Amino acid sequence: MRKRVLFVGEENLIAYVESLPIVLNAAYTSTSPRVSSGVTWEMVEGIFEIVDVVEQVLVKLASWFPENHFGNMPANEYFSDAISRSVVWQRALAEPDGSGTAGTDARIHIAFGVLGDAKEMVRELVDSLLVSGDGTNEEVMIEWGAKWSNARNLTEI
Repeated sequence: MRKRVLFVGEENLIAYVESLPIVLNAAYTSTSPRVSSGVTWEMVEGIFEIVDVVEQVLVKLASWFPENHFGNMPANEYFSDAISRSVVWQRALAEPDGSGTAGTDARIHIAFGVLGDAKEMVRELVDSLLVSGDGTNEEVMIEWGAKWSNARNLTEI
């Protein structure tokens, strides 16, 4: 089936999207020494460096949407706020008995949770941008989704 061009710049979007698993793997590789250090603060710092990369991916993906499309604010502000809210959410999940009750390992779980939330936001944005109501580009999304899902997990570090 021939892919229909949905909008001007779609080829650039597809090229960018196809590069994202490589970008994610590079972020994992560059932070691997810290994430695998066994030192909580280093591990958390390394994971949040990956979150920062994923946040920048979200901001770039947002450039294919109308200006101030997300929360009627610039994309960088919107996604910064979304990541901050994810930290609060993941902390609530990791420490159900209150802040500071789950020990220092909770920080690692929080960081992994935030990274997972951010990666899911990327997947959802890509899906929104590439798959039209009639299913056009669904094959591209399925292929990309498999690559994104199979990008190196931190458990492999």
